[in-house]
Amino acid sequence: MGKESKIRQERKAGLVEKPGSHHKDRFPMVMRVIAIVLVVAIATWGSFFAIKSTTGTLAYQVGTEKVLQSDITAGVQNYIDMYKQYGMDLTTAENAATLKSVRQNVIDTSIEQELFIQYAKSKNMKIDDAKLKTALDTEVDNAVAQSQQQFGTDTQGFTDAVIAKYGSMDKFKATVRTQIQPYVERQQPTR
Repeated sequence: MGKESKIRQERKAGLVEKPGSHHKDRFPMVMRVIAIVLVVAIATWGSFFAIKSTTGTLAYQVGTEKVLQSDITAGVQNYIDMYKQYGMDLTTAENAATLKSVRQNVIDTSIEQELFIQYAKSKNMKIDDAKLKTALDTEVDNAVAQSQQQFGTDTQGFTDAVIAKYGSMDKFKATVRTQIQPYVERQQPTR
């Protein structure tokens, strides 16, 4: 006990520190708090962005312009509908790889299209509106004729199906026009 009492005496005199009473550096604790706050902030911002992007807002920023999630979703849906006409359902698990590839192609095409538009604007390139309208009218008529042909020989059945889905033949043509316009514009010469 002689040795133990000597240690106690030295502690009372302040010559030896008590066990566990070492002065801790507060810097690592501050860093931990900052790290936790940053992780929470990033996770909150990331989830907000993910929610916002699935509701049809910004999907990709291309230069000064934006590619919207709704545009990508609509493009993918067009392909899903097209494949369905040929008997292939892209929404099944066995076609998940094809759907993923289609989605990536739509994204790439949307970004490329926006880059082309920005380049054309920067070079003051313009499309001849009369030629564009003529080419677009031709392509819309071809798309409607092809849809009728795929439906079969029942012309009235095709018309009824279009009216049931779109409300009128004019609305169907307007929908087709908006879907194919970017592709027709790309093929037009600029002046």
